[in-house]
Amino acid sequence: MTDSWTFDPRDTDERRVLSGFLETQQTALRRKLDDISEIDARRSTVTSGTNLAGLLKHATYVHARWFELCFADAVPDGRLPWPTNDHLATTDETMTVLRDRYDHTVSIAQSIIDDGHLEELNRGWHGGGYQPGTYTLRWIMLHMIEELARHCGHADIIREQIDGVTGYP
Repeated sequence: MTDSWTFDPRDTDERRVLSGFLETQQTALRRKLDDISEIDARRSTVTSGTNLAGLLKHATYVHARWFELCFADAVPDGRLPWPTNDHLATTDETMTVLRDRYDHTVSIAQSIIDDGHLEELNRGWHGGGYQPGTYTLRWIMLHMIEELARHCGHADIIREQIDGVTGYP
């Protein structure tokens, strides 16, 4: 795992820095679900109903949507709960299934990043009226860092409310 505070802040390689911050957030979300039971992963401690399983499912969805569908113009292999309910884990989606899908999708995203150029424009669509040629890989990576950081904060709060675990479990 790469922690943002362990790589050199003087590094001028933008791809390496963006990849490091993205990997930090990807790993942080995954680790928030370590040693959590199926019941606790689906337990919500907030009025909105947000829970840890749903956050992981949503993170899988946004990775597939932005990197595969939007940037690479590839149709994800059934991992997109299109077009709604990306934040609701079904009873068939065990934590093992959700973790495996997330890890697989993150791996695909990393391959796309490795093969792309930061200034390269997306070839696919995102929906909502956005067309090919709208987003650079750089923008998508920055957006995913922001998206995951926000959801890691949600996961931190929910996990602490469930069992008192803070930071990395």
